[in-house]
Order: sequence, then structure tokens, then C-alpha cells
Amino acid sequence: MMAGKPVLWASNAPNDIVSEAKCGFTVPSDNINLLNDRLKTLFFMNQEELIKMGDSGKNYIFKNYTYRLLATKLIDAIDKP
Repeated sequence: MMAGKPVLWASNAPNDIVSEAKCGFTVPSDNINLLNDRLKTLFFMNQEELIKMGDSGKNYIFKNYTYRLLATKLIDAIDKP
């Protein structure tokens, strides 16, 4: 996501930051047909849409996962009674 490129993520994880960030597609890891469909979708998207997706992912990381923010969250979690 930090590379500013669209993401195609095959995962069964409970969290889905790719969808949250609107920076690409998430497919179940065992669904090769859907993975293939989403890859084709990305291939045929216009450049403007791809750039918008990539920028969205990068912006999401800067808003939610910078070292400073993660360190603050860790400190807050440690300091909780």
C-alpha cells in the first residue's frame, strides 16, 4: 500500500484493510476464479482509476499506520490500568 499501487490481496483474515482503504480487491485465498477475475479487472482499468486506488492505499497508511501513531497506540495500551 505504501508503494501507491493497487492491491490484489488473497486472504481469509478477519480484518480487511484493502477494502477499508479502497485501494484494491480482497478475495478469499481459496477462490482462484475470483482472484483471476479481479486480476483481469485491474488489467482493464484505466490509468486514472489505478492511480486513485494506489493513492487511497498510501493515504490510508499515512493516516493509520505511521511509526509515530503505532508507537502512541502501544504506549497507550501499556499504560492502561
